[in-house]
Amino acid sequence: MSGLLSTIIALFATMGPLGLALCALTEKLIPIVPSSGLLIMLGRFAVADAAALPGAVVATTVGSTLGSLAWYGLGRWVGAERGARLLTFGSLPSLGRERRERLHRAYLRRRFWITFLSQTIPVVRVYIAVPAGALAVPLTGFVVATFAGAVVWNTVFLATGIILRNSPVTGGHGDIVTAIVIALLAAEAIIAGGIRLLRRRREPV
Repeated sequence: MSGLLSTIIALFATMGPLGLALCALTEKLIPIVPSSGLLIMLGRFAVADAAALPGAVVATTVGSTLGSLAWYGLGRWVGAERGARLLTFGSLPSLGRERRERLHRAYLRRRFWITFLSQTIPVVRVYIAVPAGALAVPLTGFVVATFAGAVVWNTVFLATGIILRNSPVTGGHGDIVTAIVIALLAAEAIIAGGIRLLRRRREPV
């Protein structure tokens, strides 16, 4: 996995900022590799130095936001009724229509901050755009909040990659970085599993 990922990242890196944007876009649309691990690898192998970090952040944030817009468009196509269900990850049959509508209204009242913060939460950051589109969250606000949240997320992990590369402890030890990426992958899997478990517990027996 690590060798294949490194090869793919090296390929994207040859394309400059466009490659970074495409890499982030692909990750948002097909989240096979955790975003945090991917960004660390990009920071380690595809960002020349700290001076190049702002450009890398912008490029990856643009790609990530475009990916969210694709999910947002899917949500608009899905529609508001099913979007309200997606807002709580499909666990709504036991909640009732009235509570679903309250959740809908609560999201719309705090749509900027919920969308912004969702971009800093593994798993949720990918799929929050679907209910946002389905519930017709205003597009401009959605884009601004998504972009701002992605800037925070991307900066942290791209910078982590640069730090790991330059660190005397991890700089020459790819196995340590690989272990970090695997740990992040495991963490996102645990979060996804936890969400599914909560959903099953809420479902009526």
